Amino acid sequence: MTMQYRNKTFGVSDELKELEAEVEASIRAGKTLKNVGDIFKDTGLNCKLNGGLGKEMKKEERRLKRKQKKEEKRQKKLDREEEVIIKKYTKRIEKIMERYNKADKEQRKKDEKRRKQVEKHERKAQKMLEKEKKKMETECVKDGKIASIQELFRMFSC
Repeated sequence: MTMQYRNKTFGVSDELKELEAEVEASIRAGKTLKNVGDIFKDTGLNCKLNGGLGKEMKKEERRLKRKQKKEEKRQKKLDREEEVIIKKYTKRIEKIMERYNKADKEQRKKDEKRRKQVEKHERKAQKMLEKEKKKMETECVKDGKIASIQELFRMFSC
């Protein structure tokens, strides 16, 4: 913001410097200004001259501190809520894992049981095969036919 003053262009800061110089000159001369607000129409300058700016700054600092404290409280509350949610999810996951482990354990037991049954059936089948071989050998010997063991194996391998 610039102004034309006595055929010169001045900025706002130049004008303020001139006004401050006038005030200082009047104070040195012993003249007191009854109302400084009449000279400076800007409220910020009035506050500065009257000492009100420091008070406003303190109030603003207090407001900022209160805002920060409120924000911190809100953030702590959100953090606590997040922790609770995380704990719930971890508990759910643990329960799911327990169920899975239990089901997996049961499945392993069933598989082991099936494997044992299969082995048992294989052993029975092998015993029956051996009995049948001996029976054939004895029949062959009784009939007078001598058959080698290899021929018997060929018969049963088919």
